Amino acid sequence: MTDAQAITTLTIESNFGSVRHALASVADALAQGGQPADMVETTELVLAEVLNNVVEHAYAGDDTRTIRLEVAPTPHGILCRVDDAGHALPTHTLRPSTPTTPERIRADLPEGGFGWCLIRQMTTDLHYHRTGGQNRLCFTIPHADHCSG
Repeated sequence: MTDAQAITTLTIESNFGSVRHALASVADALAQGGQPADMVETTELVLAEVLNNVVEHAYAGDDTRTIRLEVAPTPHGILCRVDDAGHALPTHTLRPSTPTTPERIRADLPEGGFGWCLIRQMTTDLHYHRTGGQNRLCFTIPHADHCSG
């Protein structure tokens, strides 16, 4: 991570229990670092979506793998980086999408689908890169004052 010192760096086992533990650790670290409660909650929500997607889709339930997570405050928000060696993220995942409604979710989407919409709407600087079988997803959870135009 650049321009910020990581306040939390974790290596997480690829299972839902380890993700829950990591989310609690990140939330505690952010709160102890003086981040506002709304920033902590938003970061926890977005990371839950991202990390659970890695467990379920990138690693397809293989709980012998690991996920590396770095979280750091910046002047613009909370910078997050997630690295894994799972399957590549499908190319359509990060394309902008039409905002969704609960009715559309129930009618049009299979299991899931709402998580990436939520991630795109709650982050800035969302970037994905795959090199040598390694996935890297980076994004910022912006401070509320950076969201208002």
